[in-house]
Amino acid sequence: MDAGSRQAGVIPFRRRSGETQFCLVTTSGGENWTFPKGIIDPGDTVRGAALREALEEAGLHGTLVGPRVGTFQQTKWGTEFTVEMYLMDVSQVDDTWDDQDVRQRRWCSGDAALDLLQGRPVAALLHTALKWLGTRRTKGRGR
Repeated sequence: MDAGSRQAGVIPFRRRSGETQFCLVTTSGGENWTFPKGIIDPGDTVRGAALREALEEAGLHGTLVGPRVGTFQQTKWGTEFTVEMYLMDVSQVDDTWDDQDVRQRRWCSGDAALDLLQGRPVAALLHTALKWLGTRRTKGRGR
């Protein structure tokens, strides 16, 4: 797999009042919710690219936690990408960020994030992240 067919991203989380919250952003077209992710620039590491995308797309600073959560396939610009996703413990949220004119940002519970990501390949990786973080779903199985 060459560097041109790989992307990196984060599943950003923070803990507030005993609840784990996740940060989603809209896709560049604004039609769907997703997590920050993007191209791995030449000379950049996968983990470095993941952190850069979080800053550019959502104004998030933090630390990647643990190994890669997993991967998913995505076709964009006529190319199939393997997207490598990491958990990111968010320590700072900027009021302004690079992509704020083209992306919305939303913090929500794991349940709400799963609802917003329904039918998207990254949803399965959020399930994995929830297990890793020891977060229990408040709703039953399914919707």
